[in-house]
Formats: sequence, structure tokens, C-alpha cells
Amino acid sequence: MSQLQLRSGDTVALISCSDGIAWGKRNSVDELIQHLTAWGLRIEEAKTLMQAEYGWSGSPEQRASELNRLFADPNVKAIFDISGGDSANGILPYLDYDLIARSQTPLFGMSDLSVVLNAIYARTGVSGYHYQVMNLVRQHGEQQRQKFYATFFGGGSDLYDLDFEFLRGEDLNGELIGGNLRCLLKLAGTPNFPHARGR
Repeated sequence: MSQLQLRSGDTVALISCSDGIAWGKRNSVDELIQHLTAWGLRIEEAKTLMQAEYGWSGSPEQRASELNRLFADPNVKAIFDISGGDSANGILPYLDYDLIARSQTPLFGMSDLSVVLNAIYARTGVSGYHYQVMNLVRQHGEQQRQKFYATFFGGGSDLYDLDFEFLRGEDLNGELIGGNLRCLLKLAGTPNFPHARGR
């Protein structure tokens, strides 16, 4: 996976491809935007960010259309999905995989977004980031902001440097697939499930 590099003046997008963000959490979204704009980033908000009907931010077609639009925009350097829940798999039939393959714009998401990240990888070879950018305004937000900035503005690897201990062996290399396993299993038996051999 190529390393995302951001700089002041770049545009990043926020979207909810799964369950929409409740309006009661709009303050947290605004706080996130404040931190991102403090680094000089421009923010493109998808029309399908906040909850509309039945807890979703739009129909599966509308959510997919917004994601396709963001992938098509050459000014968008990264797309951050800030949702989670149960409905991201509904957008898969409506994604423009050829467009996504040409775009190569990195998509960030976590939990239910495992279905989208893995489907895109399976269909296009484009890797995604299993990361929730809302971590920047949650518990340990200051530490997350420092690591985010050092990684994506400074070229470091702070977000990837995890504390762990090997139970067997001393090294691990290769492509990593997965994410939220419950969500990944929604892809089983479909063309959207990534090949696991050698990964």
C-alpha cells in the first residue's frame, strides 16, 4: 500500500457509507473538522454524512453515488468514512469499481466499512485503511492527533507502530486482509470476498 501524504491546502472528504451519523453527534463531527482544518486541510462533506430516514444517511444508491462522486473528484486526496453499523454492504452493487481502480484515492473506514474496504480490494486491488478518523476526537484524541499528523503529514509510521509481542516467531510480513470479521463474512461466497491465499 502506498503511504498517503497530506499537506496544507489538500482536500479530504467525510462520508457515511453505513448507518448515518446521529444529529446529536454533530458537535463531534464539527470538532473533527476543526482539527483537520487547523492543519490546513479543506473538507468536502458528502451529502450522505448525517442521518436521514431510518438511521441511514440515504438509500444504498445515494450513498454509493456520493462515494463514487468523491472517488471521481481529482481534488480529493483521501476519503474518511466516519460511520459504522450494519448497512454498508447495501452500497456494493452500486459502486463504480473501474472508477475506483483509476482513482486510487485511499478510503479509510472501520467496523462495518470492512465490507467496502475488502470488496474494493477484491475487485480492484486498491488497498484501504482500517482506521476510524473520529478517533481524533475521542478518548486519547490528543495522542491520536499527534500520530495522525506524524504519519500523514510527516511521513512517519506512528499510526502503524503498535505494541505487541510475538507468541511464535519474530517476524510477520505480507498483505493483510480482514477487519471486522462479522462484517467480512457478509462477503463470503460473493465476488467481493478477497482471496486469502498468501495473505
